[in-house]
Amino acid sequence: MWIFLFVRKGDYRLMKGKFYVVLVWVLSLSFLVFVSGCSVQETQKDTNIIKLAALLPLSGELGSKGEIRKLAIEMGVEDTNKNWEEEGLDRQFEITVEDSQSDPEVALSKAKKLWKEGHEIFIVGSSAEVESIQPWASKKGAIVISYSSTSPALRIEGDSVFRMVPDDTEQAKALADLLEYEGIYGIVPVYRNDIYGSELTKHFTEEFESLHGTVTEPVTYQPKETDWELISKRIADAVKSLEMEKERVAVVLVAFDEIADMLGTSDNEDSLEGIRWFGTDTVTLSPVILEDKEIAEKASQVNLTGVTFGIPDSTLFNTIQSELETGTEGVFLPDALFAYDIPGMLASVMNQLKDPFDREELLNHMIEGSATYAGVTGWTHLNEKGDRKYYHYDIWEVQEGNDGSNNWIQTAKYLRNPGLPGYISPN
Repeated sequence: MWIFLFVRKGDYRLMKGKFYVVLVWVLSLSFLVFVSGCSVQETQKDTNIIKLAALLPLSGELGSKGEIRKLAIEMGVEDTNKNWEEEGLDRQFEITVEDSQSDPEVALSKAKKLWKEGHEIFIVGSSAEVESIQPWASKKGAIVISYSSTSPALRIEGDSVFRMVPDDTEQAKALADLLEYEGIYGIVPVYRNDIYGSELTKHFTEEFESLHGTVTEPVTYQPKETDWELISKRIADAVKSLEMEKERVAVVLVAFDEIADMLGTSDNEDSLEGIRWFGTDTVTLSPVILEDKEIAEKASQVNLTGVTFGIPDSTLFNTIQSELETGTEGVFLPDALFAYDIPGMLASVMNQLKDPFDREELLNHMIEGSATYAGVTGWTHLNEKGDRKYYHYDIWEVQEGNDGSNNWIQTAKYLRNPGLPGYISPN
């Protein structure tokens, strides 16, 4: 930096003294800027800490599943840190958990705050939250890893978002095949009007129509909907419009915890009696359905059936699942296991890097490096879009047991081998 001073001859001594003061001030300021501009990467190198930030729905419409996901991620961090220690590698994950309140804008706001505090890797959940964060994250180069986002609209090659689960084009096929297998000819799609609901509904209705099924106009509602009696009436009207035998008709929901409200008000509509209900991965295994005895009974009466991500049976699965069930009073949630695998996969990728603290190197190596890790959910290999490459789906139904209680029971699997059509395999 050049500094030019123009002075009169008589002012030279005075200006000379001032020059040194200014020079010292400029150099001091430059030093402070340099220090404050040191990268988070260098700070992490000094402390051997790699910061992770988890933005989880601990409250709001997805709140019923928040705690088990939090526990799973914390377990994953703890187990990964132990592995690093046993391998003699001097590095550790440090996890910070924030409540996204099931609100995409809150998730984005908190991500920006945590970024300023030195967090460069973010664990998030729903497609709506990923959609909100993705443009900002890609601009900054922040790494975002989701344990449950599935919207096909978010399969963007070259961005900084990675998803531990497959996109919904495959779930759509599984759901359509399930409906055909169950002898359903006509469906009423019901979905919350966000990127997840609209995209998945679009894909599974196309798949169902390709199997010669009939689809009504969808019943949509906003994420903040409260008038469930109105929604139930609209569903009932759509059922009537099909003019089919009741056993050939189904309501198919792409919903979150609000499904309990819809079940609770469905008795008000006579035309819904005897109609089966199906759900997607956000409905299947939802603990909120079983919390209220009347809601659980209603779910059993409509044979509520749904698909969700499959987990291969293994010793590791049984061990981790047992620990999660102990900490959550028996709640089982597949995407919590995908959340558990995130720290382990990250560690596997970082172990291959020249500099495990280099965010840019990590970002560029994520897809290739993901193929080296097999966790509780199996092989975590990601495809070129950054989504899980290999998978299967499990099928669950709410059924009444001999003791009169209602529970989620696994009834079948949806299997699909490369290059072959998928099929339903009953238990």
